[in-house]
Amino acid sequence: MPQDASSALGQQIGGLLDEAVLDLLRELSGQLDFDLMPPADGKHLLHLTPTHGIAKQIDHIIVAKDQRDALVLVEIKWLKDSRHIYDKGGWIEGLDKIKQRNPTVRGALALLAGYWSPKILQQLELGSNVRSIVLLDVEEMFGLLQQHGVDIQIDKKRNAIANPKNALEQILGLSATARHQIKTGIVAGRRTEIERVLKDFLTPVAELAVVSIEVSLRINQGNVLGKEFASAKEAIEFISQHTGPDAPETLRRVVKESGSSYQLSLPQND
Repeated sequence: MPQDASSALGQQIGGLLDEAVLDLLRELSGQLDFDLMPPADGKHLLHLTPTHGIAKQIDHIIVAKDQRDALVLVEIKWLKDSRHIYDKGGWIEGLDKIKQRNPTVRGALALLAGYWSPKILQQLELGSNVRSIVLLDVEEMFGLLQQHGVDIQIDKKRNAIANPKNALEQILGLSATARHQIKTGIVAGRRTEIERVLKDFLTPVAELAVVSIEVSLRINQGNVLGKEFASAKEAIEFISQHTGPDAPETLRRVVKESGSSYQLSLPQND
C-alpha cells in the first residue's frame, strides 16, 4: 500500500531529527572518549520485552571505547500530536528491567521533538534513571522548517496537516546546505544541556556503593509486595518476616490491608 503524504512527511521530519541528534552525540561522546554505536550494531546488543510482550530493539547505545557493553541507551522521537504517545518511547518505562538484565547500563537519554507535555515527560522519567530533553516543540520545528522553504499548514478542525503533499515535495527538495542548517537549528538550543547530561552519565563515580535495595515478593495468589530499603539488614528482616514460619498469616493480613506501606499489586480481572 502506497504511503500517504502526511506519514511520509512525518518520516522526513523524524529523519532530520535523528541525523541532527546522532551527529551531535557522536561528537560529544568522542570528546568524552566514548563511542555511539551504529544502529546496525546497537540492534544486536539489547532487546526489551515490555509487559505487553512486544520485543523492542534498542538502536542507539553509547559504549566505552573498544567495548560493546551498553552504558547509556538513547531514544530519539518526533511526535506531531498526542495520537501516538504510547507507541513512541514506551520502552523507556521498562528501563528497570533492562538494567536488571544488563548491569553496565547506567540510564537512558530521551531526545525528543514535538508534542511532549510535562505530564508525558514525568511518566517517562518516573522510577528510572531517564533524562528527557525536548529540543523543539511542534511550532518551533515547523517554524524552523519554514525558514528554509518547507511550509506546513495545520488544519485545526481535523488536527492534521492541511498541505502534506506540497510540504513533502518541499522537504524532499531541500539542498544539502539547507538540511545541514536545519539539523544545526534542531540541537542548537540544547547542546550545552545534552553535553552536561552525557557527562553526568559517563563520568565514573570515585567509589561505588549501593544506595538502595528493592525487594519484590511474588505470592502464589498473584499479589506482588514491593518495598525499598536503605540497608541490607532491613531488607533481610523484611524477607524473613514474609517467608518464615508465620508468613501465611502475615501475607494474609498484608493483602487485606488497604493502607499498607507496601507497593501492593493485585491481580486484575479483564
